[in-house]
Amino acid sequence: MLGGARNHLGGGASLEAVARSAHAAVYRGVNAAGEPYCLKIVSSVASVPFLAPTLERLTRAQGRDRARADAGPVPRVISFGPVHDGLAEPPAPAGAFYLVTTWAPGAPLSRWLDSGWPPRAERPAAACAIASCAADLERLVEGGAALMHLDIKPSNIMLARDAAGCFSARLVDLDTALFEDMHPRCVPATPRYAAPEVLRPRPNVPITSRADVYALARVLAEVLGCRAEDDPVLAPALDPRPALRPSASDLLRALKRRVTNR
Repeated sequence: MLGGARNHLGGGASLEAVARSAHAAVYRGVNAAGEPYCLKIVSSVASVPFLAPTLERLTRAQGRDRARADAGPVPRVISFGPVHDGLAEPPAPAGAFYLVTTWAPGAPLSRWLDSGWPPRAERPAAACAIASCAADLERLVEGGAALMHLDIKPSNIMLARDAAGCFSARLVDLDTALFEDMHPRCVPATPRYAAPEVLRPRPNVPITSRADVYALARVLAEVLGCRAEDDPVLAPALDPRPALRPSASDLLRALKRRVTNR
């Protein structure tokens, strides 16, 4: 199966390992056209039971406009599926799952924050770029349902800056991603950023894209160097009642107004 993915990419060059955990590995490759791509291998299909159905729908949504998909909030899906036979290089046991996407430019937001960059004066612009990405995610719809990332955190946000100094952001790591009408009940999200309804599911409180807004507010507080609960723009996104939280688009507009009024 993985060989078919490489053929689809035009024959990849050697792969460079860029991240590894106990359950997955991420590689960067370059196809015959010189285009970078990302290969992720998850050690077991069983560990990501909803990933294939989500990717099938995401592929349909992105396929309607490739140029727009390439500039979208998440990388464009190129190929995915189970690894039926084990592979030696890259290492992949039988029963693993692979995903090939376009490469998201930039560096993880976590790395930016750890390095103290960008400077404080530029962080509102970076925050707006991240919020804009989340707003675009809300508009990524298939079958009338929006895509939810459900594990928004600094290490899952690729932040780039062009020669003109403008920031752009892309959400990566789609292991937890689901469409709203898939009605998730249990999501292995990161507790530090996850919304209450994700951490403690309740029958009468559905998980919607407002869960991503909650996580977004937590991330933006780190970018802006503030406490989300005390920030007049971010605090509404932490409402324990999901329906009362603003949309990511509303949050983006509020951030832009604050930048403009300074």
